Amino acid sequence: MLDEAPLSSQAKTILGANLPPRVNTEDELCLWSPSRAALERLLYCFQKLPLVFLAEPELNFCRLQLDPTHLANLFGLLAQHLSDRELRQIKALAIPSHGAPQPQDFARVTTLEQVIKLHNSAWLLDLLAGGSITNHFQPIVFSQDLSQIFALESLMRGISREGDLISPRQVFGVAEDLDLLCQVDLVSRQNTIAALQRWESNGKMFINFLPTCLEDPNFCLHCTIADIDEANIPHERIIFEITEVERVKDIQRFRRLLDLYRDIGFQIALDDLGSGYSSLNMLHQLRPDYIKLDLELMRNVHQDPYKSLIAAKLLEVAHSLNIPTIAEGIETPGELDWVQAHGATYVQGYLIGKPAPMSAQFSLLAKHKLLRQQDLSPEYPLV
Repeated sequence: MLDEAPLSSQAKTILGANLPPRVNTEDELCLWSPSRAALERLLYCFQKLPLVFLAEPELNFCRLQLDPTHLANLFGLLAQHLSDRELRQIKALAIPSHGAPQPQDFARVTTLEQVIKLHNSAWLLDLLAGGSITNHFQPIVFSQDLSQIFALESLMRGISREGDLISPRQVFGVAEDLDLLCQVDLVSRQNTIAALQRWESNGKMFINFLPTCLEDPNFCLHCTIADIDEANIPHERIIFEITEVERVKDIQRFRRLLDLYRDIGFQIALDDLGSGYSSLNMLHQLRPDYIKLDLELMRNVHQDPYKSLIAAKLLEVAHSLNIPTIAEGIETPGELDWVQAHGATYVQGYLIGKPAPMSAQFSLLAKHKLLRQQDLSPEYPLV
């Protein structure tokens, strides 16, 4: 069962207008091939199955009556006998059976590759259309006082029809193939705002966002900020966490946009510092309010002299610049001891607390509050 509130009407409107149209399995598929050879391979695949189709070789054109019972096998054959380039070059248009393409239909022309991807990824469209994307939350605590929670980070999860969690890696991987990253990002941000409304605290919330979504007026942070203001959430409680910073193309424009959000009270965190040169280079260009040390860098940092030296230097640089640091992915007592000894401001990871729905986090937050009231700090945190 989903733990989060439904999307705002604004988010629903934006999402509904920006989902790709599905191919109705009762439609016909018009296909325009770039060459006679590619058309012949198309027809060969059609002939391997009991399908109804019509070909016009002189136009490199054919139309196929879709059959839901054979669609998966057909798309498998096409992927096997056509090259990736041909799948991208073959134009496709779904129209009602026995109809004819109309001028207004051609705005919907896509590629055969995209039709196959949409069919294979129908589960993601179901998640978006059905509101089956939720968020779990992971605590970030003070390094020197593990009972004191500084913030929560919001992390997207999918929910399958069977009620099982779908990992963000799987969701975002398919969303990227379908050019739906910003749609997923928008839903995740909206879920976070709804949950934050129910968190009776002054704690901060880290909200992830993809830099590429700032380029699209439908999915940029303006929509999210409008929802934050409608929910009467103070801006200073929100920290926008930049993920996949290597996708930024125009860094100067990106920084100007971030500065606009800073000017109205929001803060910015740079994720995965230490994961590559690009993230390190972004440190001086974006001047974030917080930096998060990459979880792979933190893995066994207390046992690896290379990681230890790199992480120590990054913490030293951040301290010199007065930038608070968050050590991610802390899973063992040895890693925790190391980051405490080397001055990380905050820590986050499974040893501290696993991501969970906001309702589950309420009990964890209450336990931490009780520990603070009793002036007790656990030797190692509550999970």
